[in-house]
Amino acid sequence: MDHSPPSWSRVSDLFDLALELPVHERSAFLDRACAGDIVLRNELESLLAADAQAGTFLEGDALSIVRDAAGSGSERLPPADRAGDVVGQFRLQRRLGYGGMGDVYVAHRFDGQFEQRVALKLIRPGVGSAEVIRRFIAERQILARLQHPNIAQLIDGGATSVGQPWFAMELIEGAPITTWCDEHRLGIPERLQLFEHVCEGVRFAHQRLVVHRDLKPSNILVNTTGEPKLLDFGISKVLGDGDSGGDPKTLTGIWLMTPEYGAPEQVRGDPITTATDVYSLGVVLFELLTGHRPYRMERLTPREMERAICDTDPITPSAAVTGAVERHTRDGGVQRTSVDALAAARQTTPEKLRHLLRGDLETIVLKALRKDPAERYPSAEALLEDLRLHRAGLPVRARQLTAAYQFRKFVRRHRVGLAAAAAVVLALASGLATTLWQARVARQEAKRATAVTNFLIGVFRSTDPAEAKGRDVSAREILDRGVAELDTAFANQPALKSELLGVLGILYRGLSLYPRADSVLRRSLELARSSSGPESPAVAARLSDLGSVLHNEGKYVEAESLLARAVTIRRRTLGARHPDLAASLLEWGIALQALGRDSASERARLDAVAIDRDFYGSEHTEYISDLAGLAVFYAEVDRPREADSLSAIVLDWRRQHEDSLSPNLLTAMYNRALRFTDKGELDSSEALLREVERKRRILHPSGSDEIAYPLHSLGTVMLARGRLAEADSLFRAALNIRATALGPRHPLTAQTVNQLAVTSYRRGDFVSAESLFQLAGTSFDSTHGPQHRYTVTARQNRAAALIELRRFSEAEVILREELQRAVNARGPDDVQVATIRRNFGVVLHRTGRLAAAERELRETLRVTLTSYDAGNPRLADVWTSLGDLLIDRGKAAEAEPMLADALRIRERALDETDPRVVETRRQLARARTQLPTR
Repeated sequence: MDHSPPSWSRVSDLFDLALELPVHERSAFLDRACAGDIVLRNELESLLAADAQAGTFLEGDALSIVRDAAGSGSERLPPADRAGDVVGQFRLQRRLGYGGMGDVYVAHRFDGQFEQRVALKLIRPGVGSAEVIRRFIAERQILARLQHPNIAQLIDGGATSVGQPWFAMELIEGAPITTWCDEHRLGIPERLQLFEHVCEGVRFAHQRLVVHRDLKPSNILVNTTGEPKLLDFGISKVLGDGDSGGDPKTLTGIWLMTPEYGAPEQVRGDPITTATDVYSLGVVLFELLTGHRPYRMERLTPREMERAICDTDPITPSAAVTGAVERHTRDGGVQRTSVDALAAARQTTPEKLRHLLRGDLETIVLKALRKDPAERYPSAEALLEDLRLHRAGLPVRARQLTAAYQFRKFVRRHRVGLAAAAAVVLALASGLATTLWQARVARQEAKRATAVTNFLIGVFRSTDPAEAKGRDVSAREILDRGVAELDTAFANQPALKSELLGVLGILYRGLSLYPRADSVLRRSLELARSSSGPESPAVAARLSDLGSVLHNEGKYVEAESLLARAVTIRRRTLGARHPDLAASLLEWGIALQALGRDSASERARLDAVAIDRDFYGSEHTEYISDLAGLAVFYAEVDRPREADSLSAIVLDWRRQHEDSLSPNLLTAMYNRALRFTDKGELDSSEALLREVERKRRILHPSGSDEIAYPLHSLGTVMLARGRLAEADSLFRAALNIRATALGPRHPLTAQTVNQLAVTSYRRGDFVSAESLFQLAGTSFDSTHGPQHRYTVTARQNRAAALIELRRFSEAEVILREELQRAVNARGPDDVQVATIRRNFGVVLHRTGRLAAAERELRETLRVTLTSYDAGNPRLADVWTSLGDLLIDRGKAAEAEPMLADALRIRERALDETDPRVVETRRQLARARTQLPTR
């Protein structure tokens, strides 16, 4: 029998399982688990014995432990330097540092496969308590699940020939974030932007239920490219893992973290949450902004630190930079930094620095430093959102939104506009001639208003019982009567007739009567051209209205042309900051997006947002509508984080300011539901969509294509849950509405056809799926063009069906063409490119080209990890495909954690009988059968 040391992953798994059992049941468990493996049995029994002995040590007072450690630290000799030793495939070069648990070395790979330098961490000989080993292995397992650009990456791991566990991770050559910012003399805005990347990394860990528990500048290094990286998850905890993180009352005290950055609950031994990391981030942010920490302590003793952290209110950031501040060091010395030097390192003066720190920024920092976790930001994501709002000049959530506060924010953003308004008021008061002119205009407007009133009375007379004669009169009949009335009315007022036809056209659009709206608006446009001139604001208004209706009809090329013309006219006649220009820019941006011109679309939308923010203010419904459209845009172009943040802001505002049946509120709820679907939060998505459907049926009792939206999206949720029969029924209901209201070749109809095809694919009916994907792709090609994401998605979906039909050559031709086209148009880091690349990798895998398939799937994983948050279903798709391939490549040990994570995501969102759950479970079992048993 082979008596080589057992793998540490196997030891760790069995050790954790044994700890969950009562003591009297462990022996029988070891009999079954070890199956006669004496070495494995002895290892587990020694770990269990060490664990039992460790309990009394860990129950000691945390502060006395740290006091003893601090008092004797200078007398302890460093462990023997092991530079030159071989560990796994790496040779140790030089020691970076050492601590109570192990050593960290710079190491390089020596097996000749490729050049690689890493930071390698290993437990020292003689350090073998169960808790130390468990914590070391836990850190390795946590790092394996945290793949994010702002977190140092795990590269390899194993055990030495004498059974010492080790792992190698990305070597970060850089400086602590505070040092790096000072050396590069970053201003406050640049420091905040860098800190937001840190929050992104912590947010990613929180979304994977990992709390770091030791965030400090030395664990946040900035590399040579200016990218911050989180290090040292040695005392981090996985929330909900029970014993895996240790007893919070004994293991999370002040001795396990760096005291100056620890939260009050860590000192007290209270439960740890994501708000614990928020507190540490607050301390780091305080130091980053001011150069100092939020507490002034005369001595760095445990009791002094406990008093400061738990009982003393932090000084405010602006107060921290009122003069030179002395900081006591651990060796008893004093470090003194002048306020002038602090300000100079931030490219400002002391007075300007204090001004920058006061107000919202100070409020954000102090909220992160609240003693009570319930009063802090609940997560790094919430802190990040307020920092972004602050940098955008918007009201932050940490402040109470009083009228005075919002007015100050408005004034600060619109100083130029308000000054101009004051000048206008003075100018209007300067002469009687202006007053007389206004009176004359008022008389003209009164006559105009009377004519419009008489016209409307005539139109709505059809609803009078004497006219209707007991018959219900529809909204369309009222509009049709209005158009007929206009054919004879206002013969001598063509400009007014054009404007009223424009109003009626928009009302037709609101009833989803797009062909009728098209016809009426074209008449309105011609009248405006003849009465006001081809370059007039009136013509621009009619062009903008008609362009938006053409977009609804799916006539994207003509819509874009008309809207571009409207933008040109309005910019020339109204100026660059007029809200009517913003309206045309928004409509133009929508048309550009439909044609796949995403960069131009984003520029147009952002220009409109800036105009409306300056004109209306950040609390006006027009500005909120702009943000809503921007959120939809970011979702369409696969920028989920921006879409998620903006959709949340829009929905919060709509709920506070609008009626429960407001169409704008229902649209905000609908868009928020889509973001929940994107994140895999299907319960939240379904609840919102069902409410939207119910309320839209109240608003449209006779039916409307508006009802098709929630039906279609509910089908997508059911599809994600694996409830295929329900999905099919919902898609067919949406398709019936859309085909009737919009026509069989409308892009929205094609979207529902595409989802029906996906449902057929999931059912295993690949013949029907392939046919429906082809139909959807043809429709998208005719309306959006061959390079639009909808066309590309339908074509690559068809390729996926062809793969299942084993028509590999046809699938490969499609995917090669689409991949090259998408890379040229969007670049290699686009998420749609990654999706095409995944399918291409699967084709290569199925046709036996394993090395090439691995390259494609690893590139897919890289892009997916940087584009989506943890728990997103798309990660599960990629991990399953890559894990399947790695097993066939003999890399089951690497595949196993990927497949385990993919299974957790899919089991959380899907029924256990769903084919995707079954597939991932089967691949995971296949990986585990190939792992070494000893």
